[in-house]
Amino acid sequence: MQNAPLNPFSAFLWFILFLMFIGTSVLLYDMLFGTKHYANMPAETAAPTQPGGALIKPIMGLSQHEVNDLRYKREEEKLAHDLYHHFATKWQVPLFKTVVEAEVRHIEAINTLLHSYNIPDPTKGTAVGEFNSPKLNLMYKDLVAKGEQSLEDAYLAAGMIEEIDISDLDRSLTRSAQSNIILTYKNLQLGSRNHLRRFSKALQELGTSYSAQHMPFNKVDFIITSPLERAAPERKMHTKEPSAKKPDLIDMIFEMY
Repeated sequence: MQNAPLNPFSAFLWFILFLMFIGTSVLLYDMLFGTKHYANMPAETAAPTQPGGALIKPIMGLSQHEVNDLRYKREEEKLAHDLYHHFATKWQVPLFKTVVEAEVRHIEAINTLLHSYNIPDPTKGTAVGEFNSPKLNLMYKDLVAKGEQSLEDAYLAAGMIEEIDISDLDRSLTRSAQSNIILTYKNLQLGSRNHLRRFSKALQELGTSYSAQHMPFNKVDFIITSPLERAAPERKMHTKEPSAKKPDLIDMIFEMY
């Protein structure tokens, strides 16, 4: 007895049922194993969380990289501020007091971006020298220990953090498409280059010289042998109408040096 040919409508129904089975299986797998997979993600790629444990989702068009970079940069600027404040107290030299004031303005610029994109400040509630990033916690302790040995070592430790800042900002700049973030990062780099020049000059006054510790030698040498920079040209290109209620982000950045 010959089997009857399969009705096209029945074949279509079987195909729909098959797709539904596959979709349900994938959903169940994700529910059972998805959380474990996220927990095993490296710290570099894991999405940041709020203090309560809720994920911070990319918002207002930001990628997860942009959110992560802004949060990390906020902590990195806190590290520089806390480090220079410690050295200013330890060595009582005007240069460290000056750069502490500059770091406050750097922090204000990053905080403005965090507020604009509704990203919680990762440093809220942290003590001096305390960071959410284990890497930054270790870096702070190492640089403090180095800088307490002598004023020369303090300048070298300060130069190291400025080199690291410049390198990290290079990477962050390649991962952002937002004009306000890019402008802020570029001006922060300008500030770090100027700080590096000042620390190099301070070492010269102590009878020694500054050499690259983190970045390529030729790049550091070019920075420390070139004059101080100003952000005026970029500021003019991006200046907004003045507001009586709130200082413009570009004005804030322009005054940070």
